[in-house]
Amino acid sequence: MAKTSEVLSTESGTAREVGRSMSSKLSGVAAYIVNLPRGDRAELRRIGRWEAEIPPEVFWRIVARYNIAPDEEDFWLAIIPLMVHHEHVRGRKPGRALAEAGVSPARVRKWLRLTRVKARAEAGRLFSQVKTGFDWVKLGFLLLNWKEEDRRTLARGYFLSRDLQEGSAASRGGNTR
Repeated sequence: MAKTSEVLSTESGTAREVGRSMSSKLSGVAAYIVNLPRGDRAELRRIGRWEAEIPPEVFWRIVARYNIAPDEEDFWLAIIPLMVHHEHVRGRKPGRALAEAGVSPARVRKWLRLTRVKARAEAGRLFSQVKTGFDWVKLGFLLLNWKEEDRRTLARGYFLSRDLQEGSAASRGGNTR
């Protein structure tokens, strides 16, 4: 019995380490990209436009700097072009950013129903209206794992922010008797 709890504690410890590692990679890469020269940022924006394209040198510098494993490369190739467009703002919910940008509820719901691969491919289109930054750790974990709980968290942030906006708009334009 003791061995089982030791194994479980070791496995959950490893999961926490992986989570911390990915969190620091996401925030680190986002911060690194912000400080790149315009030419390197432009190269990163163009990643993935052509299927058979080999990523540019700046991508490989990121791989080396953040110790990105070969099995993580597809994930990073999908999100780095987005990271160029949207800075990392710790704690700012991606769902709230979508709501404030006026992205329609139908588009958000449709995107959340996609498979992980299709959602990664369509994320740029969905977030194209967003002109502000958001928390890349939150969106990164969603796009990495595509778990139901993470999709609900984004939906919650989106719909609750939308309701707050509509409520404050109604109170500003409401009857003032």
